[in-house]
Amino acid sequence: MKRLVVLAALSCLQAGAVEAAGAPVQLRGKALTLNWIDQRVEKIISDGRERPLTQSSGIIVYVSAEGRYFSKFSRTTGRSSKNLNEVSGDNRGQLNWRAEGRTLVADQRFVKGARRLIVSFDDSYGSCTLRVLHGKEAGSANIEYITFGSKEHVILQSIQTTSASCSMQTGNPFAS
Repeated sequence: MKRLVVLAALSCLQAGAVEAAGAPVQLRGKALTLNWIDQRVEKIISDGRERPLTQSSGIIVYVSAEGRYFSKFSRTTGRSSKNLNEVSGDNRGQLNWRAEGRTLVADQRFVKGARRLIVSFDDSYGSCTLRVLHGKEAGSANIEYITFGSKEHVILQSIQTTSASCSMQTGNPFAS
């Protein structure tokens, strides 16, 4: 069953709180590779057309020795692919990472609604799992966003996220 997960409060999306706690020491100098697939139906606001699509998304997150988060977000839809390099907390629309206990959480605001990535770690920080949630703002009937590739304004009709995975490795994947 396709359904949208409602996030109770989006107030935690404020970038000012993102870097406050820093990353856990166990993650510093490590990279996370996150992947998932979305089966979604979008309604294009300009002409009312609905389109089903499958998107493969991937994020590489590097946690620096100072505890800052750097990421590369890639998405493939059919024959189209896009990449976006980010530093957490630099922009409202980017993934803003923060530590919460033994999890890393990233929120990404949309025009209306948000995506939340939750990376959970075992006791030794030796392995990780990924959950991907999409949610509506309180009082809003829809999730709305501007598409990553074509920059169209759409309403998310339905979404199902599958094949979420997480892996870790030591070192900076962005170093040349």
